[in-house]
Amino acid sequence: MAEFTYDDKSDFMPLEEIRKLDNIVRKMASIPPKSGKQPWTLEPEIPTHTVTLRFTFDSEITVDGAKFASEDPEVSTILYDGKEISNAVDGYFTDEAIKTVALPEITPGRHTITLTMPLAPRTYIENCFILGEFNVRLEGCEKTLIAPTEKVGFGSLVPQGLPFYGGNIVYSCPIEIPEDDCAIEVHANFYRGALISAKLDGKDIGNIVFAPYNVKADGISKGTHTLELTLYGNRFNCFAALHNAETDLRWTGPGMYSTGGDAFSYEYHLRDLGIIASPIVKILKKD
Repeated sequence: MAEFTYDDKSDFMPLEEIRKLDNIVRKMASIPPKSGKQPWTLEPEIPTHTVTLRFTFDSEITVDGAKFASEDPEVSTILYDGKEISNAVDGYFTDEAIKTVALPEITPGRHTITLTMPLAPRTYIENCFILGEFNVRLEGCEKTLIAPTEKVGFGSLVPQGLPFYGGNIVYSCPIEIPEDDCAIEVHANFYRGALISAKLDGKDIGNIVFAPYNVKADGISKGTHTLELTLYGNRFNCFAALHNAETDLRWTGPGMYSTGGDAFSYEYHLRDLGIIASPIVKILKKD
C-alpha cells in the first residue's frame, strides 16, 4: 500500500492498495485500465505520464544490507527519506522481473521510500518489497521492522515475526539414542508448505509429503544425534491476493486481486506456513 500522485503533482493521495491505486491513477491520467494482457503483447509506446508511490514504514532496529525490490527500477527514480539513491540493479527477488537495488542503512524510526516511474498503457504498477535480515511485527495494517529471531518454534510462522516469509525453514532437533543399532520413525502430519525433507546428522533419510507422513532411519548408534526437518515454503504470503477477504475462497485467478465491498479489506489475510504441530519421533530398539 502506498500514497500516490502522478505527473509530479505536489499533493499525494491517501494510502491505497496497489491494485486499486493502479486503477485510480490510470483514470486520473485518462489511461485505459489494464486489459488483462501481458505488457509485452501490447504495442511499444513512449510514456508521457509518471506515477509516484510513497511507502512509509517504521523500524525498531538498524538494518544493514537491505534491498528494495520492484519491477523496472532502472527506469525509475528512487528516494530514500527524500534523498535520491542509485537505481542500479544488483539482483532479483523470486522472479527475474522483480529486481533489487541496495538501500542505505535503515536506522530506528520512521522512513519513506518514494518511487517515480513511467505511467502508460504498457506499464503496470506492481507490489514492491523491502528485503533483509529482520522480522516484522504486523498489527492490522501497520508493519514494523523488528529484530530477527534466531529460532522459531513449531506452529505457524506468521505470528512468530515472519508474516510475509515465503522461503524454507530448517528445524534442528537433538535426539538421544539409548543404545546402538536403533531406528527412528518421524511422524509429521500437520504442516503447511510443499513438503518436509528429513536429515539425520546431515544425511538424507527421506521426504514427508503423503499419508501416513512418516520417514524412518535404521542402524543408528548410541548417543546424541541431530534431526533436521526442512519445511519447503510457498510464496502465498509474499505474492497472493492478501487483501481478498473471502474466507471460503476456493478458486485461483487474476480476479482474486480485484475484489471490492465485503470481499476486500486493507488488513492482511495470511495463511499459515510451517510445521504446525510438533513431530513425533519414535525410537525403535533392535529386538
